[in-house]
Amino acid sequence: MADKTWKSIERKVAAVLGGRRVPITGRQRGDVPDAEHPLWSLEIKHRRKLPAWMEEGMAQAEAAAVGTTKTPILILHARGQAIGQSFAVVRLAEWVALHGPVSVEQEKQERECYLASRRASPCLGKGSDLDVYYPSE
Repeated sequence: MADKTWKSIERKVAAVLGGRRVPITGRQRGDVPDAEHPLWSLEIKHRRKLPAWMEEGMAQAEAAAVGTTKTPILILHARGQAIGQSFAVVRLAEWVALHGPVSVEQEKQERECYLASRRASPCLGKGSDLDVYYPSE
C-alpha cells in the first residue's frame, strides 16, 4: 500500500536533511519530532496549498535577493508577539544549500547550482528529492 501524501513528504524532507522519518506508532502528539535528526527537531506540515500572502511575502524576499548573495527569508510576526518569537521562513532548498548536504556527492553540485541561479531546477536531475522543491521554469 502506498504511503499517504503527508507520510511521503515527511520521509522525503527527512531524507533531504539527512534524517529519517519517525513512524507515528507509539508517539504522542508533540513528544517526538516527525523526523529523527542529530541537530534539528523537525516538525513537518503538509497542506494542499499555502496561504497566498505567505507565497507573496516569499516572492518579495526572493525578488529583493536577485543579483545578490543574500538569502531570502520571510519573517512572520503576530501582533503582540515578542520579536524573538517571530518565525523565519526559508525555502527548504535554500536551507539545504546553507546548512546541510543531501549527500557528500550531491551537496557541492546542488549548492553551486542553487546559489548561482536561485532557480536551480535545470541543475537537478530528474528523481532528485530536491527537484520537487525548486520552482519549475
